[in-house]
Amino acid sequence: GKCSGVGVGGVAIRAAAAAPGDLHLGVVVAALRKHPFSSSSASSSSSSSASVPGASPNNEPWVPQRSHRKIFTSASGAAAAARKVANPGHDLERPFFNVAQQFGIASRRSESTPRQRQLAQLEPLKPGLGSFRFPSAASSSSSSGEEAASESLRALAAAHRDPALAHELGARFAKQALSKFNSPLHKHGTLDPLISEFSIGSPEGVALLQLAEALIRLPPEARGMPATLVRDKLARGDLDFFSHFAGDKSVLVNGASLAVGAVQRILRGDVLPPLSAAVSGSGVLEMGIRRGLGIMGKKFILGNTVESAAARAIRNEASRPLTSHSFDMLGEGARTAEDADRYLRSYLHAARHLGGPDTAAIREPQMSVKLSSLCPRFDELSRATALPVLTQALGELVQAGGSGPGAGANGVTIFVDGEEQSRLELTLAVLEATVRVHKPAAIGIAVQAYGRRAMHALEFLEELARAHPGTNIKVRLVKGAYWDGEIKEAQVQGADAYPVWTDKRATDVSYLACAAFLLNSSWLRGPAFATHNTRTVADILAMTGGLPDFVEAGCEFQRLHGMGESFDYAGAPLRVYAPTGTTNDLLAYLVRRLLENGANSSFLKQLADGREHLLNLDVLAAPASSSSDLGAGVMTAEQACAILDASSGTPGTPGTSSSSGLSGARHMSTSLAPAMSTVPPPLRSTNISPGLPSHPRAIYSSRLGARGVDFESPDFPALFAGTRAYAPAAGASASSTVEQVLERLALNSDKFGGGLGALGGVAARAGVLRGAADLIEAEALPMAKLVMEEAGKTVVDAINEVRELVDFFRFYAAQAEDTLVERRLKTVTGEENVIVPMPRGNWLCVGPFNFPLAIVGGLASAAFVAGNPVVVKPHPATPRCAAALVDVLRCAGMPEDAMTVVLDEATAGGVNNAVAPGSGSSAGAQLVGSGAFAGVSFVGSTQTAAAINYSLAVASMEKGAPLARLVAETGGLNVLVADASALPEQVCDAVIASFAGAAGQRCSSARVLVLDRGCKTSVMRLLAGGLAELRVGDPLDVATDVGPLISAAAAGKAREHCARLEADGATLACSSARGAGADTGGLDELDTVASVEALVARRAEMGAYASAALFHPRVYELPGGAAGLELLAGEVFAPVLHVVEYDGSPENLAEVLAAVNKKGFALTGGVLTRCESVKALVKERLNCGNLYMNRDIVGAVVESQPFGGHGLSGNGTKAGGEGYLLQFVSHKVVSEDTTASGGNMDLLRTT
Repeated sequence: GKCSGVGVGGVAIRAAAAAPGDLHLGVVVAALRKHPFSSSSASSSSSSSASVPGASPNNEPWVPQRSHRKIFTSASGAAAAARKVANPGHDLERPFFNVAQQFGIASRRSESTPRQRQLAQLEPLKPGLGSFRFPSAASSSSSSGEEAASESLRALAAAHRDPALAHELGARFAKQALSKFNSPLHKHGTLDPLISEFSIGSPEGVALLQLAEALIRLPPEARGMPATLVRDKLARGDLDFFSHFAGDKSVLVNGASLAVGAVQRILRGDVLPPLSAAVSGSGVLEMGIRRGLGIMGKKFILGNTVESAAARAIRNEASRPLTSHSFDMLGEGARTAEDADRYLRSYLHAARHLGGPDTAAIREPQMSVKLSSLCPRFDELSRATALPVLTQALGELVQAGGSGPGAGANGVTIFVDGEEQSRLELTLAVLEATVRVHKPAAIGIAVQAYGRRAMHALEFLEELARAHPGTNIKVRLVKGAYWDGEIKEAQVQGADAYPVWTDKRATDVSYLACAAFLLNSSWLRGPAFATHNTRTVADILAMTGGLPDFVEAGCEFQRLHGMGESFDYAGAPLRVYAPTGTTNDLLAYLVRRLLENGANSSFLKQLADGREHLLNLDVLAAPASSSSDLGAGVMTAEQACAILDASSGTPGTPGTSSSSGLSGARHMSTSLAPAMSTVPPPLRSTNISPGLPSHPRAIYSSRLGARGVDFESPDFPALFAGTRAYAPAAGASASSTVEQVLERLALNSDKFGGGLGALGGVAARAGVLRGAADLIEAEALPMAKLVMEEAGKTVVDAINEVRELVDFFRFYAAQAEDTLVERRLKTVTGEENVIVPMPRGNWLCVGPFNFPLAIVGGLASAAFVAGNPVVVKPHPATPRCAAALVDVLRCAGMPEDAMTVVLDEATAGGVNNAVAPGSGSSAGAQLVGSGAFAGVSFVGSTQTAAAINYSLAVASMEKGAPLARLVAETGGLNVLVADASALPEQVCDAVIASFAGAAGQRCSSARVLVLDRGCKTSVMRLLAGGLAELRVGDPLDVATDVGPLISAAAAGKAREHCARLEADGATLACSSARGAGADTGGLDELDTVASVEALVARRAEMGAYASAALFHPRVYELPGGAAGLELLAGEVFAPVLHVVEYDGSPENLAEVLAAVNKKGFALTGGVLTRCESVKALVKERLNCGNLYMNRDIVGAVVESQPFGGHGLSGNGTKAGGEGYLLQFVSHKVVSEDTTASGGNMDLLRTT
C-alpha cells in the first residue's frame, strides 16, 4: 500500500478485531481519536527522547522513524478480496468515505460497478459536484452550515493524524524556520524582510504596491504617465516612510525607508522646492522603481523564457538532489482569440522544450497552464464551445510534452491550474474529456482546499482515475488564491452560500482533510502538497507516520519559487513551483504573491513579525464542545473505548481492508449514519471572518438582497429550456381602455382619499411588496423568460432585471415603514406639532421597454406603497410584462382596483413589433392630458419627458387640474474616461460591458469613450478582439451575449446614425460582425430597413435566428478630439460607442469633459485610472448623476447605488435611494396648543 493515513497500533488493531461486522470502522476511528497511535512498537514515547522525531536534545538532524505506522496484514487484504468475490456488483475499495460517514460527511458519488467504469472509458463521466453558491436542500455539506461542516472535516482529519507527533514536528520546524529567517544572511541578503515590512498592513506598503502594479504595465507611448503616478502615490501626506527605519531591521528595509522617504519629501516640496518638479519629471524615480521591480521579479520568477528557466532549474536540481520543478507559464485570461492562440503557441513551445533532449536532466518536469488563457469564453454558459476547444488544446499540449498514450516517465506532465469556483465543474469536465479522448500517460490538476467542494472534486478525480487506469492523474493540493474575489462574486451573484470557507482556520482544516483523502487513495498516486506553513508539513507527515512512508508513496511537498526558503521541508521531496514569463505577464502573479505575503494570517508574515506562538497552532485541536458537536449518529471515543475494554484481544477477520490501514464496509449501520438535514444554510455562523456578512445576501440591515440563479450549473441550459415563461392570470392580463380608467378614477377619488389608511395602510402595503418579492424570487426563471421573449434580453440580463425588481420591492417596503409615518416635530414647550404624510392621489406610471419589469415595477411599487391608486402604461412592445407585474402584486394581496394597466390599441408586443421608440403613444397622451393625475412617473427619452411636462401644464391651465408632479428619468450621453495607467484588459472588459451589454439599451449605457493616446493602440486592439468574441443573435439561446434591439425600426435608426457618422468623417474602428454585412454576417440586406422581409426569408433558409432587429455592437473614432463631439446631436439607444482621443494631459482631459458637459446630459460617467489626480479631475469636472471608478458604468444596485440624473437626464430624486418615496406623498402639519385644556401639564409634571 501507500501512505497509511493513520498510524494503527495495538489499540486500533484490537478494536478492528473485536468489532462485529460493519461496526468496526467507527470503532477504529473513535478509538484513534481518544488514544491515537498507542502502538506496541512505540508504547512509551517518554522512554527515549530519540524515539519521537523532533525531540533530540542536541538539535541533531531528525532521523525519521517507522514505528508510528503499521499496515494491515496481507490476511486482511485476502479477506477484502474474498468479500469482493462475494459481492461482485459493488466496489469496496473506498474506505475513506466509509469512515467519513461517521463524522457526518457523506459521499456525493454513487457506487460504481466494473461495468460502469468500463463504460466511463467511452462515455463522459460527469463531475456532478453541485453548486456551493446555490446549494440544493439535500446537500449535506451546505445544509449543516459552515461551522458544523468544518467541525466534521476537523474530526475526520484529526482521526488520521498522530497529534503528539504533529506537535513535536511542528515545534521543531517552526523553530528551524524562525532561526533561519532571522539569521544575518537571510535578514540582510534576501527580499523577505523588505516584502514583509512594506506589506498591505501599512499604508506605505499599499502605496508602493499600487505604484508597482501601475508602472509595470504602462505602454511605451504613455510618456508623461510615470511621473504622474510617482507623484500621486508617493507625495501623499498620510505616508511616513521614515517610520519604517529601525536599527534592528534589515539593511534593505532601512535603505529603502530612507531613500523613499527622501524622495517623498522632495516630491512634496518640503526641501528644495525647485527640485521637486525636476526629479518627478526626469524619469530617475521611474527607472529606480522599475529596477526594483526587476529585482523582485527575479525573486518570484524563474526565467523570462522557458529556456532560461529550464537552465536555471537544471542548476538548482544538480545542487539539490531532492528538488524538482513545475513550470508555471504565466498568462492571464484571454480576452480575444488572438490572445488564446498566442498563449497556446507559447505553451506548446514550452512543452516541447521541457520534454526534449536539452532538458533531460530535469527530474519529472511538470508544466502548469490556465484554461482561461486558452479560451476567451471559459464559462458554463459557453460550455458547448469551450469544452471541445479546451479538450483539443490540452490534447495538443500532452502530445507536445511527450505524455501521450503509452509514453514513458520522461514526459512533461501537464497540470491544469485551479481558477474561480464558478469554473470548477467545467474544468473537471475538460480534464475528463482530455483523459477519455487523448488518453495521456499522465496529467495533473490543482485542487483548491478553500473551496467548499474540494473533497467532492477529489472524489470525482479518484473515480476518473479508476475508470482510466492507463492515465496517472496527479493532484496538487493548494489552499487557493482567489478568496477575496470569490467572496465578492458570491455577494454580487446573490448566492445562498459562499463557495469558499470564510474563515482561515476552516480552510486549513479543509486542506488537511483533503490531504487525508489523498493519502488514503490508491488511485490518485503521488499527490503533491503545496504549502509554506511548517505546521501543515508536520500535520501531513504525522498522517503518514514518518518521512520514509511519505517518500515511499511518491508524495512530495511544493513551494513557490522565491517563497518558503527559510524551511527545508524536513528533507522531504520538494517541487518548486516556478513561474516563467515576461514582465508584462508578471503583474497579476506578482501582486497576488505580495498580497499573500503581506496578509496578516500569512505564515511568512507571522515569521517576519516574530509571532512564534502562532507558528505551531493545531487547527485540528478539538473545540471544548466537540463531544456533542457531531450529533447523535457519530460514535464518540468513549463508546469506542468501551468496546475495546470488553474485547478479548483475539485477532478476528476484518470484513474489508484497504492499503491505508483503515478497515471499512460499503454499507454502514443505520445507527451510525447521521440524518441528512434539509434545512437551508443558516444566516449566522461563528466561523465567519470579521467584517464579512454571514450570508452573501445579508448586506443590508433591513432586508436580504435578491437571490440569483445558478448559471454555473451544467444543468442550467436544460433547466432553462424546460421552463415556460410566466403567464399572468386572465384578469391581470386584461387591460382597460383610457375611458374606463378615467371613469373608475373619478368614482374612486373619495375612496382613495388622503391619510395613512389609504389602500390598507403603510404596513399592509409594505407587506404586499414583500410578499410579491418572495413570489417573484420563487418564479425568477419563468419571469426572466417572459422578459427575454418580449423584450429580447439575454438570460443574464433578464435574471438581473428580475433581481432588481425584487430589490425595489423590498427596499421600498422598508423605506415606507421608516419614512411614511407620522412624526413629531421639535417645538416650544406647551405645543405639539406632527407631520403626516398623505398620498398625493391618482398616479400614472409610463414605463420603458428596456426594463419592462424592474423600472416599471419600481415606479409602480413606489407610487402604490405611498398609498396612491396607480395606472401603468407600459411600452407597446412589453404588455405581458406589465400584466405579470400586476398579477404578482394581486397574488400578494394588493386590492384589484389599486393598480390598472392601460395599453395602446395597436400594441403588438415582442422584439419584432413595428413600433419605434419615441414614436408616441395614443393612450399615454390621452392619460397625461386628462388632468386626472396628481403625478406622473416616466422613464424614457428627454423629448417625451418634455412633452409630458408641457401636457401636464396645459391640463392645469386649461382644465383647472391640480399642478401635477413629474418624476422623470431620461437618457444621457454617458462618458467613460480611460487613461494610460489603467490596465488595458480591465478597460476592455469595462467598456464592452458598458456599451454593448443589454444591446446598448440601458439608460446608463456608455456612448462616449474618452481615451488616452498613450494606451489607445493596446485598448483598441483588445476592443476589436473582444467584440469579435461576442455572440449576437437569438436571446433565447443561453450562450448569446447580445440580443436584438427592441424593434426593426430601432435598428434602422441606429444604422442611419452610423451612416451619418461615416459621412461626417468618423471611422469605423471595429465591430462584432464577422462578415461584410455589419449585421448579417455577409447579408447586406439589413443596410436598409426596406428589405426586412427578404432578410427574414434568407435567415429562415439558413436556419439562423430571424430578427430584423439585430444590430452588431460597433466602435467609431471621432475626428478632432473634443471637436468630434459636435457629431453627436443626442443619445442613440443602441450599442454604438464613440471614441474621443486626448493627449494624456490633465488640461486636454478637462477640455474634453467641458465639451461633454455642454451637451446638457448628466446621467452616468466613469473613469478607469490608477492616478488619484485623474480621479479627482473627473469627479470634479464631469457633470453626472452617477460616477463609477475603475469598473463598468451600468448595473446600478438598489440602495447601494441610487440611480438618476439631472439636466437633460431627469429631474427626480434618485431611484432606489433614501427619500425617493417622498415624491409620491404630500404632507400635512398638525399643530396643537396643549395648554388650552388646563395648562402645560408636561412642564408642570417635571417641576
